[in-house]
Amino acid sequence: MPPGLRNTAELVLPGAMIGLLAGAIVGGLAAFGGLPAGTTAISAAALGIPLAAAGAGYELLVARGRLRLGGIAPAALYWLFAFPAARLVDQALVAVLTGSTPDYRGGVAAFVVWQAIVGSLFSIGFIWIREHLSPLWWLRIYHHNPVAQRYVAQYTQQAVMAQERKEAKQARQRPSGQAADPGRARR
Repeated sequence: MPPGLRNTAELVLPGAMIGLLAGAIVGGLAAFGGLPAGTTAISAAALGIPLAAAGAGYELLVARGRLRLGGIAPAALYWLFAFPAARLVDQALVAVLTGSTPDYRGGVAAFVVWQAIVGSLFSIGFIWIREHLSPLWWLRIYHHNPVAQRYVAQYTQQAVMAQERKEAKQARQRPSGQAADPGRARR
């Protein structure tokens, strides 16, 4: 695999995995709801694969600087469109694979609007999972992946700035004349 393609594949992995995880959760809920095993597997794949593709697309947009790293509003806007598209594909795939017809209660427009609302909520979970898992992945690949290096540098810079703000706030709250570290004042 060429280095550029390998780097891209590494970068889209977290978003794709989150999409597959969402599909697996749907499959689990379908099984819990008593659907047959075949329908459960179809439901999991029919939603998981489009969400994995959309998650990978999100990661590509972030890597190319089209969406801000860690931004909640850009993610919500992205999923406002991507989630309904994934759900439309999901409904069509389930219908084709089970020999039924897509179930768009209230019509396609109402379905899309409802899925857009759900998509904006999905974005919160997507970002939360991504912000907790992706940095661990980036630390594994940043030695050879320049985009991961950029991500790690940005998050490191944000952490340093947050720590400096915290220390400045603590210094302002201390009574004047009191040392920051009592042990240090005695040395």
